[in-house]
Amino acid sequence: MARKTAAPSCHSTSSMRIAAEGTPVLALVGAPNSGKSTLFNALTGAKVQTGNWPGTSVEVSRGLWNAQPEAFDIIDLPGAYSLDPMSPDEEFTRDMLVECPPCERPDVVVVLVDATAPARGLNLAFQIAEYPYRVVIGVTKEDVAKQQGISIDTSALSRAVGMPVVSVNGRRRENLDALEGAVAQAMQTEPQTIRPNADLDQRFADLDAAEKAAVSRTDVGEPLSQRVDRVVLHPVLGPILFLAVMWAVFFITTTVAGPLQDGLEAFITGPVSAAARSLLPDHWLVSGLLVDGLIGGVGMVLTFAPLLALMFLCLAVL
Repeated sequence: MARKTAAPSCHSTSSMRIAAEGTPVLALVGAPNSGKSTLFNALTGAKVQTGNWPGTSVEVSRGLWNAQPEAFDIIDLPGAYSLDPMSPDEEFTRDMLVECPPCERPDVVVVLVDATAPARGLNLAFQIAEYPYRVVIGVTKEDVAKQQGISIDTSALSRAVGMPVVSVNGRRRENLDALEGAVAQAMQTEPQTIRPNADLDQRFADLDAAEKAAVSRTDVGEPLSQRVDRVVLHPVLGPILFLAVMWAVFFITTTVAGPLQDGLEAFITGPVSAAARSLLPDHWLVSGLLVDGLIGGVGMVLTFAPLLALMFLCLAVL
């Protein structure tokens, strides 16, 4: 469906636009840490602009997705748990999805549902489905959910919620073609209100029914990370372990880097300086400026390189 571009709108007049005028707009929505921005980067690649949305202090990313059979102008909306705003980010997301004139709303909304907490994402999807939209649900972080004993049957979930559901992994770029197909199929239909006149009690009842129909949980025991956290975050042992780790970092840095620093300094003040003196005119100004000043000064700075490299290596491991 072609978008109207003659009148000012909350989409088409943005200085952040990358796609051509008339390109259908796809909004990525989801809770914080649902994998939304990771998927956005996977779909758009380097064709991205990030900045404050004109007239707001909210940072938004916008890019071009060269999907088939048509491209999309993707807006990565700020993370939101609900359309009942409790923060500026959620208020902005509501404005873009609800308060905009109907003719200026996104053509497709892809709601990302974190597989480790499906009810949270489905609640947002159910709220959006109360308005006339083409909605596609993308289930993310299934690999993490599997480690926690959680699995989701996307077909059963689609039947339960009445919306297309696909599994997608932006970090590994898996099933992007399935998402592309679901969005293309959605564009062949007219926007519709999937959940008209749904009240709060009905929404939570439907959430519970959808979880029972599509989500299964098995007991995999306490994850290793939680067992480690129980020790390292202990109010008494935690600070002691922290100090021990910091001591170990500085011990490794100074002990291992010491011989490397000494060797590098000896190399610069010895063979390098001697070679420079033999090649340069025997004049105190030349030798003093170039050998003692330039080579000696640069050499002094370079002797810190092993120490800094080891320190950043240790911090990277941490």
